[in-house]
Amino acid sequence: MTTLDDYLANVIQRGDQGSDLLAKGCAPTLRNCPHVKIIKGPTQNVGVLELPETYDVVVHSATGDPKITDVHAHARSVVTRLCTQAQQLGVTPVAFADVIDSRTGDLKMLEAAVTGLVDEANKKGLAIMNGENAILGDRVLAEANIMGTMISIISKEKALLLPRHLRHNKIASARFDPAGNYVFINADGVGTKTEIYERARFSIGALEDFAAMNLDDASKLRATARVLSGVVEFTGLMPLDVLTSHARQLGKELDISFILQQENAAGRISTNHLFTYNLSGAVVSTIDKAKAQTPLQANPGDYLVAIAGKPNPRSNGITGKRKAMEQLFGPNYQYHPQGRHILEYLATPSTMLYPVFRLLIGQGLATNVYHMSGGAYKGKLAKPLAHHGLFVRLEKLFPPDPRELMLAGANFTSAEEAYAKWPMGNEGFITTQQPLVAIDRIKAMGLQGKSVGQIQKAVDGKTGVELEALPGKVVYFSGKE
Repeated sequence: MTTLDDYLANVIQRGDQGSDLLAKGCAPTLRNCPHVKIIKGPTQNVGVLELPETYDVVVHSATGDPKITDVHAHARSVVTRLCTQAQQLGVTPVAFADVIDSRTGDLKMLEAAVTGLVDEANKKGLAIMNGENAILGDRVLAEANIMGTMISIISKEKALLLPRHLRHNKIASARFDPAGNYVFINADGVGTKTEIYERARFSIGALEDFAAMNLDDASKLRATARVLSGVVEFTGLMPLDVLTSHARQLGKELDISFILQQENAAGRISTNHLFTYNLSGAVVSTIDKAKAQTPLQANPGDYLVAIAGKPNPRSNGITGKRKAMEQLFGPNYQYHPQGRHILEYLATPSTMLYPVFRLLIGQGLATNVYHMSGGAYKGKLAKPLAHHGLFVRLEKLFPPDPRELMLAGANFTSAEEAYAKWPMGNEGFITTQQPLVAIDRIKAMGLQGKSVGQIQKAVDGKTGVELEALPGKVVYFSGKE
């Protein structure tokens, strides 16, 4: 197992832009918690909690005080509000993850947010386990809206008095027994795709995107999701009961607790539609200690299988698509006949790959898994392959939806840019030694699967991914950019 000192040294040596600044600033808080352990991940080491077996975990989320405009003070209030929640629930806060949704991603602003979170975490003896830095543009009226999801603990003896799901003093929480496993948290949000759902009057769609963004990430560590906890920041006539009910139903289908904290965000998020909302949060999972010693790993000779569900844009790179829609069909494109047709595609939720990933990993069919959100072929496939000196040439991928190509053309998006940002019809991949069996399992889960390449050792120094985007147009990502 990697030591905490080694982990912190590696984090601090990273670059200082955006998400790296967030990781670099928050990582030293891991020293605040004696339960933090560092385990090996597919491409980098990660922090987990090893809690005494006499404790259960309680998960709850909060935003910063919406009345506070100063970023540093707003960030501090995230931590104080989470600790107040813990006090009201009768639990002990231990560690949290955060999401910073900002207007511009300005580094000075981000530094103010990070120092606010860190100052308060150090004051209260908490570890910041994970963070997400998202730029939402004009969707954010304040400089930044910040939220956190807390991992608190309670003795099993006292937990007998606490229901598994609890809404107390307007606090949504969920409890589970980690059963001697590591506890892991990763954070993410839906981003600007909620604006698409506002126009389509389809508020519940964002819940599936939120689940996919968080759960699919957890899959890469062989994690078993236990609680998905989000904050719905809203204005206008938001159908909160509908959201809460659908979250509960999704949780049952996924065999997890799916809880939502509500926050009136008037003055902090845009109000252009009947209702406006943002959805960010985290998933808290458990990782089997024995399996944590052998992370998922693709090997030369493995086959790469592509997975596709119902055509959708997932939940990344939506800002460019929103701009293209306005350029093509005007500011009220939801009322334009052709605009409405494309809106139906944009408002299709992401396929949740977690269930099929978990099945294939559990049956020993997947040696590694990849989902095409936030970096797509460049960041989510080429980079992890290159990390292990591997290369794959992709052939006969699932084709992108024609509406995807139309929007890419409207943005004058090059093939390199498109495959670096968007799934382009292929939402996820697995590596496997048994492609035919794996494809049968994928189809049994209601999805499409096809073998699209075979993993090789670096070819003449070439790592990562190569594909033919168009006839005669080859796109290559080394994974080392």
